[in-house]
Amino acid sequence: MEEHVEEVITFDYIREAYLAEKSENKLTKLPKEFFEKARKYLQLKEEIYKNTGDEKIKYELKSAKKMIDDILLLRLKKIIEAVFIFLKNGALPENLLKEEEEFFFSLIDLVKNLRKSLLEELKEKETSSKKEKEEKEIKKSETTEEIKEESKKTARKTRIKILFDIPQFVGPNGLTYGPFKRGEIIEIDEEIVSFLVDNGFAVKEM
Repeated sequence: MEEHVEEVITFDYIREAYLAEKSENKLTKLPKEFFEKARKYLQLKEEIYKNTGDEKIKYELKSAKKMIDDILLLRLKKIIEAVFIFLKNGALPENLLKEEEEFFFSLIDLVKNLRKSLLEELKEKETSSKKEKEEKEIKKSETTEEIKEESKKTARKTRIKILFDIPQFVGPNGLTYGPFKRGEIIEIDEEIVSFLVDNGFAVKEM
């Protein structure tokens, strides 16, 4: 739509601008200070209606207010959509009015700051979660070692004589034993004694 040069916007022009904005996916071209001129138009019509009581003026006033409001909302929607297009590929929208341009770039700053804040918060949560997991693993490992040590202390011991060289092995209780040399006499947990003696690797010492 070409920019009109008249000082006061007419009802027909407002209707034309509204229909164009409604039919286009992108922002249409409006005259500079369109909304300021539209405000003055409404003020003028209100003054005329107050003085005349003309029902035609009243209808035009009501219709113009509705169309101006719709133009504003339609353009705001397009500007918000343009923000995400800009953040995606850097494309700037055309036909922004001065005040709309300021609003557009303020929205970009707002979205960028929000995205940065959310990403930093997510990163902090991931770091905290990782640290918590590592602490749990350390605690679990320490607890396991404590259990093993306690098991070593409390298990019943029996003296046996080793009949063959035995490499290091893990017993059924999860503890590590050996290596043992042939002829070596040791004291070892009762449950391990049964395993070694029953399989002919050792004999009990009296």
